[in-house]
Amino acid sequence: MRFAVLSFILLISARPAAAVPAVVASIAPVHSAAAAVMDGIGVPELLLNPAVSVHDYHLKPSDMRRLSRADVLFWGGAPLESFLEKPIEAAGLTDKNVALMSDSRLTILPARGGRGATADGHFWLMPENMAQTARIIAEKLASLDPENAAAYKKNAEDFARQTAELEKAGRQRLAPLAGTPYVTFHDAYQYFEKSFGLTPVGSVYVDSHHASGIGRMAELREKMRRAGRLCLFSEPQFSDKGEKTVAQDLPVATATLDPVGAELTAGKGFYGDLMNALFDSFAGCFSKLREQEE
Repeated sequence: MRFAVLSFILLISARPAAAVPAVVASIAPVHSAAAAVMDGIGVPELLLNPAVSVHDYHLKPSDMRRLSRADVLFWGGAPLESFLEKPIEAAGLTDKNVALMSDSRLTILPARGGRGATADGHFWLMPENMAQTARIIAEKLASLDPENAAAYKKNAEDFARQTAELEKAGRQRLAPLAGTPYVTFHDAYQYFEKSFGLTPVGSVYVDSHHASGIGRMAELREKMRRAGRLCLFSEPQFSDKGEKTVAQDLPVATATLDPVGAELTAGKGFYGDLMNALFDSFAGCFSKLREQEE
């Protein structure tokens, strides 16, 4: 009898633990939330390197292999990553993907003057959206891996608290700068502006891959002239030729903004690094403006 009980115990203990879901996240901000939710349990894969643009990316065979192995894909959705729609079907992920922008818990803003887009895809630049993203990820992973459900939930709430603290720190730092005029490389910062009370004069491009027409550039130059001295932000991945053209003979302070963290390391700490870099860029350029005025 003792031998039978011992054999049963050994059999139970020898059973392999349930496999942690194979997770793929499309972009670095979503991957950051997924990595935080899975901390201590597993490691998600990142599909697109932060330096890669979602607007013109073409999947490689290695990307398709990564997708085909996934138990779930977390992505923004068609308004941001339309290039993923067909690969999702081809990789057998039609019922195994979570399009975050389709969840009503996220605040989704309409596109401002885009080329056919109805929704602004840069949802991660609003910290509350990322808190909700972590919760959405945790719920999905809990359904796939009930044994770790409590850990996923705890990790998601920890991440949500961190984003709330990040937002509070950003508001304290940027609140004195409300009303300071600035122009961005392209219109990617609507969520950030809504979160931190900033008001731009405009953007050189509507999106990062389509040049503005002569009429729009002339209109922007007139707005900049009326605004007086202002900050003009470029983005490290793109040529600053457009900024130089629009700023010719106008009083500007220049700096860079990077909404995708092209030079940052992907992982659970990526989102905090990204937002702090944006805080630094805005505060640094606005400080430069004040020095020029003195």
